[in-house]
Amino acid sequence: MLGTLAVDYVIVWLWLGGLAAINFFLGRMDAGPVSGLEAKFAGHATAFLFGTLPVVSYFALLEGSKSGQTLGKRWMRLKVVAAKDESRAWYLRAWGRNILRFLPWEAAHIAIWYVPGRPFIDPMPWLNLAICICAMLLCLVYLASMWSSDGRTLYDRISGTKVIRAQR
Repeated sequence: MLGTLAVDYVIVWLWLGGLAAINFFLGRMDAGPVSGLEAKFAGHATAFLFGTLPVVSYFALLEGSKSGQTLGKRWMRLKVVAAKDESRAWYLRAWGRNILRFLPWEAAHIAIWYVPGRPFIDPMPWLNLAICICAMLLCLVYLASMWSSDGRTLYDRISGTKVIRAQR
């Protein structure tokens, strides 16, 4: 399972690294902290559209496809299926699975984007800090659920999916 994550997250990091490189070459990396609610919202929306949405789409579209496999799952011979009958998960389940899967990631982004002042420098207000802590706790729940009796994560249980060994 970790091999699957490694392959898929290399793809994710290549995408995000490419975006960072483009921003660096366009001179946008030294823009300073974003201030004002409208500017923070615009920055968060841009980060969501170019960061979170493509990443979630990569997983959802490939896991909802006929093969049910991302590149990492294909490499490890795994696939996402409907839990009930091990048929194709289809796109609705795959989107639900991955929205839930990346919910902690996006919640942390929200908490960080809307810090008054400078994120990572100025103190985080209690509400933002609570959102970050909840996001981390949800990640721990996801990880712990992998070691349940059937190995299904919480987001698999809610979306009605599971990961199985693919036929050759």
